[in-house]
Amino acid sequence: MPVGNNLASNHDDIDKLLVDDALSDNYIIDLTLDLTVDGVVGLEGDNDEEEKSSSLTGKLIQEGLQLCSKLENHFLINVPNSERAFKLQRELQNCMSGYRELYKKIKESSLQS
Repeated sequence: MPVGNNLASNHDDIDKLLVDDALSDNYIIDLTLDLTVDGVVGLEGDNDEEEKSSSLTGKLIQEGLQLCSKLENHFLINVPNSERAFKLQRELQNCMSGYRELYKKIKESSLQS
């Protein structure tokens, strides 16, 4: 077998491996949501009792929302497939909506104090 065909086979094998291991946007979001913030607050599920007893502060939520915004902008600017980037943006905003609401409540209660 000529060397050129071997090289083409190797490239095909590598391409197949890369396609098989490609991560979907939803999988990446799921992985992100499974993480914890400094080991304090798990982002899986909503548990008001856990939130009350944790050290989840307005500042911590604000930092997370800013990070999420930076992530959205990164993909909107750098991803050539704008439809995929906008879908990721919508899903990130949807995922973070609970934290936006919580941040608003914390901010309002601190202004009233």
